[in-house]
Amino acid sequence: MTTGKVIGGMSVTISANTKRLQKGLKDAQKLIGRFSSQIKRIAATMGKFTVALAGIGSAVVVSSLKRSISEIDRLAKTASKLGVTAESLSQLQFAAGQTGVQFETMRRLTEYGTQYRGLQERSRGS
Repeated sequence: MTTGKVIGGMSVTISANTKRLQKGLKDAQKLIGRFSSQIKRIAATMGKFTVALAGIGSAVVVSSLKRSISEIDRLAKTASKLGVTAESLSQLQFAAGQTGVQFETMRRLTEYGTQYRGLQERSRGS
């Protein structure tokens, strides 16, 4: 590259060898192109990963809802069997959990107590 300029009646010529600069710029451009391709691949993979996570999240929510509905149904059936409201049985279940008693153990004991009370009442003729 050569540039000529007249400065106060004097002619000055400046020349530079830009081959190394041009090669460096081309190399940098290639690196940027490769980097851009890698970023695009990562973005595509992340998109697939996000879709997969959303699917898993949906499955977890559905499974949780099914368990909750099943638990509510079991509670209502047990409450009906014991002759109490589902709300009071739920409160009893919470209290049992706070004291470390398994709900199933508490339910069986309550059921036996209810049966025993019924037997007592029948034997008295009530």
